[in-house]
Amino acid sequence: MCQIISPIDPRPPRQMKGDNKMTLTTCPGKNRRNGTGTIVKLSGKKSSSQYCALAAFKHCDQLHNRIMPDISALDLQQILDREDLSRSMLEHIKTLFN
Repeated sequence: MCQIISPIDPRPPRQMKGDNKMTLTTCPGKNRRNGTGTIVKLSGKKSSSQYCALAAFKHCDQLHNRIMPDISALDLQQILDREDLSRSMLEHIKTLFN
């Protein structure tokens, strides 16, 4: 069963020119990197920064099933200390954490 993630902001989303509606959906499934986890889909027309944020979110799969109060700075640092990620991806992940 897929779950649509709603934005934290309670205000209705801004409408852009055209029909640019976006939805972030997570579905249980197999992740290509480790064979388990969550499949994340972003539907609609995307900008470059949205692709970067989505890619950064996918690399944080250790945190996908946890709630915010349970995530510590040490958990975030462990993701940033990974050696298999490029410098630019680490910058995108750090931006996502902010």
